Amino acid sequence: MNIEIADHLNLVRHTIKHFNYTPPYDMDEDDLFQIGCMGLMKAIKKFDPSLNYKFSTYAVVLIRSELNRALDYYKRNNRSKVRTVRIDQKVKETGALLIEVIPAQHSLEEEVMNQERIREALRIEPIITNYLLSGLTHLQIGRKMGITPQRVHQRIKAMRKKLMA
Repeated sequence: MNIEIADHLNLVRHTIKHFNYTPPYDMDEDDLFQIGCMGLMKAIKKFDPSLNYKFSTYAVVLIRSELNRALDYYKRNNRSKVRTVRIDQKVKETGALLIEVIPAQHSLEEEVMNQERIREALRIEPIITNYLLSGLTHLQIGRKMGITPQRVHQRIKAMRKKLMA
């Protein structure tokens, strides 16, 4: 049985769309498609027609696992620490000018928005937000709270929805 990649590219698109894979803010949708294609190529290499499975059923599993693996790796390696700065307190303590206190890459409006988002997140999920601000992973937070990492992820996802509303 000869399986062609071009014949199954729509399966990759369908899998990305059906399972709501959204790229991180600095990743392109084409990157997700390429990662899905790598999963498709693995499926083509490993598919055994003697097992009487449909190829598409087998391929979706490998495409999803490749997407999950790549996104987990991406998130783990691009995790940035959230830093909060009390601007007014720092200015009073050091006697510095306000412009010296604010980091060059952020505008004052961005700093204020970040402060407001953090305040709102602390109101919605105070324990999880504090753990996230201290740099803990979902697994570590779950262990401290006595819940699974998946449940931590669900609660964070729900918190984000509330913050974006």
